[in-house]
Amino acid sequence: MSKAKVGFLALCAPVHVELTDEMGRSFPCTGWAEMAARSLEECPDVEVVRFPDKPIIAGDVTGPQMPNFDRDTLINGRQRSFEAFETLRKAGVDCVVLFFTTWMWVGHYMQAIKNCGIPTILWGVPRGEACNTVGLHGMHGTMNAIGMKHGFVYGMPGEKETTDQVLDYAKAFYAVKKLSTAKYGKFGSKCMDMLPSIADDVEWLRRFGVEIEHMDEGYLMREASAAKDADIKKAYNLLDKYVANKPDFDIVKKDLSVFVALKKIKEEHDLDFIGVKCVFEMGEHYIAPCLTQALLGAEGVASSCCSDDNGILTAYIMNMLGGKSVFQADVNRVDMKNNEMVMVPCGSAPLDMAASPKHINLPPRPELESGTGGVCIDLQIKPGLATMARISRSVNDYFCHIATGKVHEADRELHKQCGFPSIVHGFVKMDGDMEKFMRNCHSQYLYFTFADIVKRMKIVADWFGLKVLED
Repeated sequence: MSKAKVGFLALCAPVHVELTDEMGRSFPCTGWAEMAARSLEECPDVEVVRFPDKPIIAGDVTGPQMPNFDRDTLINGRQRSFEAFETLRKAGVDCVVLFFTTWMWVGHYMQAIKNCGIPTILWGVPRGEACNTVGLHGMHGTMNAIGMKHGFVYGMPGEKETTDQVLDYAKAFYAVKKLSTAKYGKFGSKCMDMLPSIADDVEWLRRFGVEIEHMDEGYLMREASAAKDADIKKAYNLLDKYVANKPDFDIVKKDLSVFVALKKIKEEHDLDFIGVKCVFEMGEHYIAPCLTQALLGAEGVASSCCSDDNGILTAYIMNMLGGKSVFQADVNRVDMKNNEMVMVPCGSAPLDMAASPKHINLPPRPELESGTGGVCIDLQIKPGLATMARISRSVNDYFCHIATGKVHEADRELHKQCGFPSIVHGFVKMDGDMEKFMRNCHSQYLYFTFADIVKRMKIVADWFGLKVLED
């Protein structure tokens, strides 16, 4: 899982640096500031960049207000704030935590924050020492007044709940930054008349910062035909990681040639996520890329069948937020009374979503819309917590549907209900109102991951001005 790069600044009004309160205590809450920085540095999926690059308190922290703090570590003036934010910008941070050690003179910071353009997370402490809550609300109100979105955290340093709040913002802002440099590789055009799937190149670039590179399936098929046997055999050996009983090499050689080709094209064109119009051209003239996308998903690459643009944008975000594979599937059937939903794709799912390698089969792909050949993925999604989401288009706007539930094991006989028992099934006990769920689904495709990323998805949606639909 990629790390979010987080800048950390401890703020203090100029006259408070040397101030001692009536209790005889050094006024700034530098002990809490140091504890806050250390709590983030202990998180494995975060890289903390302090400014300046040294501790606020050296050694043990024994209380909130400590006299032995390094005065140079407090950002307490206008020029100092410009220097701090410019340094963090050059360091490539995804966001900046602003920790309030006292109340603030907001004017010393706002131009530096605004000019830098890096998302900020305001962090105050629910205690009376140094009146830091006053500083928190002063900057929060100022940023809202000038239309600057930001994170808002109010909790004690070192407490898991508080650290998790900061991490949710940090991972969300990491995804926002990654989108601003991301490139989507779209192979083929509209698939099976699925209008809700189609991306608007101009709006994607304007709103999300994502560039779309259009390529045709012929390019992918030519590269697959030219793939070397040695590279295809490496891909075949990769199956050992996920599949206990893999087919003979000759059976999946053509399937895996697409995997080799797509990996090569991804690298050459610097693609971050991918959509392939598998029906009809790929299937009728070469082979359906079901196994390719099952491997890509398991290896952490967001890739959709049917070139489901708005859906795979959602999956790419979900993967960045949770670091786990994302499953694309149709909402096949919904039991309104028992709050159950079954997800069934046409032939693929990340291979690491099975309970174990022995629970995966790779049978010949059944004939659906066209003659495809190749293998499909036969597995049942393993039990676990489920977060489901999809970004969709509505007139001239976008919105994001978010749902939650728990995947459970089901009788394999239930796979027969849709008529194709040899393809992937996921059985989900839903948390929300199923009437709302049905109306909130604006495409046949929904995207699923095992990570609990609801708060992070909401932060991303808010950043991009997307209305969130919840069940």
